[in-house]
Amino acid sequence: MRATGDINAILTRVEEKKAQGRSLSFIVVGNRPFLVWTTPSATGPDEPGAIGPHDEFQTLIKALGLKADLAAKPHKRSWILGPITHKIYCFASPAGDCLVHGLWESAGGAATSFHDAELVRATGDINSILTGINAKAGRGKDLSLIVVEDRPFLVWTEPGAVGSHDDPDAIEKALGLKGQR
Repeated sequence: MRATGDINAILTRVEEKKAQGRSLSFIVVGNRPFLVWTTPSATGPDEPGAIGPHDEFQTLIKALGLKADLAAKPHKRSWILGPITHKIYCFASPAGDCLVHGLWESAGGAATSFHDAELVRATGDINSILTGINAKAGRGKDLSLIVVEDRPFLVWTEPGAVGSHDDPDAIEKALGLKGQR
């Protein structure tokens, strides 16, 4: 896929400009990747008030300065490859290794120590590529990043069956139930 090569070229260009001691990384926030500079560490900082992926969604959005609808609930998904159909299906799961969205953008394009002007520009370039490809998608297909061996892989996915990890409203709709809540 040409898009993968284009995205890798953007990431290579950005990584060449990194400061010593930093790594170019994707972190996942609310089932969407965010391109950031990280500092390698065996355990993480021993700082009061440090936040991480297990903190509340609204706390993460605010602390990272992400452009987001705070009312939206993140929906974690995982993926499977059908052995007969050879299609990749994404379904609700706490694993969160199927990312069915573009990259997070910073609110107002704000640059920070972990998402500087170069990463703001790279994120916009990558999202433009993803938007262009997604516009060509067939019905029922999503352009997704799945995580394989800790690396993102760009693939076409199809929605999987509704399961126990789905939002209760989605389960009720799929089963034709009237809400009891």
